[in-house]
Amino acid sequence: MGKAFYIILISTFMLGSHLFAEPTFFASYTYGKSLIKDSSLDSKSFVQGFEIKSQINFANKYQVSVLHNWASGSFSDESKNELSFKETMLAFKQTIYQGHSTQLLNNGNLGVGIGIYEKSLTINDKEYSNTHIPLLITAKAEIKRNVDIEFTGYGPIENIDSFRTGELKLKFNLANGSVISTSYSSFSSKLNDIKHCGYHYALGYKINF
Repeated sequence: MGKAFYIILISTFMLGSHLFAEPTFFASYTYGKSLIKDSSLDSKSFVQGFEIKSQINFANKYQVSVLHNWASGSFSDESKNELSFKETMLAFKQTIYQGHSTQLLNNGNLGVGIGIYEKSLTINDKEYSNTHIPLLITAKAEIKRNVDIEFTGYGPIENIDSFRTGELKLKFNLANGSVISTSYSSFSSKLNDIKHCGYHYALGYKINF
């Protein structure tokens, strides 16, 4: 699917940004642990990388978002094998519930969506890949003035046991319009006969254009 996927992704996002509103961009540094397991391999690697997320909001309750994440590292065992992976997702989401403000949370909402997701994993120049259609669930609210909390989970319904991701994020809205985010995410995936799971921490910054 490779090149065709990226053409669809870029074309859709450019069209959306032209027809609706200016997109928001977050750039993040990521650090975490990856676990790799198959019939002959059981290793872990600390990885670091970079993540870009962008979203367009329109008609008050619809969103189009793009995620691109890549990271790399070396196995901590004697082999010192090299590991790298990247993932890309184009998602369409809709807010289905707008909650009332309470003493703990303000402006809470719940959303669902569907996406196109592609992931590739490379171990010593050997590549494994997977493409699927995930279902997304999102929830977010303001927990205090200028601090938002968000949860996002996604995975293919027909194979949720083998492929899923969850992320919890805090966003700090600064007085000058900038936003700093911190997040924790965990994931589990199976690409061919390789199981790849782990977690990441991320520190991000909203890029204003």
